[in-house]
Amino acid sequence: MADKLIAIRARVGERVGVLEGWGGYYLLELIPHGICGAMPGTPLVGPLTRVYRLRASGQDRAALELMGRLLPFINFSLQHFEVFLHIEKTLLARLGVIEHATVRDATYVPSAANRAYAEFLIGHVLDLIREVEGQV
Repeated sequence: MADKLIAIRARVGERVGVLEGWGGYYLLELIPHGICGAMPGTPLVGPLTRVYRLRASGQDRAALELMGRLLPFINFSLQHFEVFLHIEKTLLARLGVIEHATVRDATYVPSAANRAYAEFLIGHVLDLIREVEGQV
């Protein structure tokens, strides 16, 4: 991804800010090459802002450690857009941002195994979000 960003930045310079658009997945790789931010799901804005600030300020080990804790959630949620919708809405409901995690009728219905793993990851990310609150 860095090569693509470098080519874009060579063409547009500082006139246009470039966002990483895969939920923060490539954030660590692209920050040194001039990315100005990411487009994560709403619940990860705080933790990914922390990752961005750590990496941008040269605290690479801390950024890598925090990102490593987020990646299982990001990897699982990005496997299919409807998985993303289910897991993000459930996390938003647990955070009290929305009242219900209801998802419109969709073609994907999570299996019991996927729901169980999603719950495991949601618990992990909830703890992580609470940990980084106030540090952003």
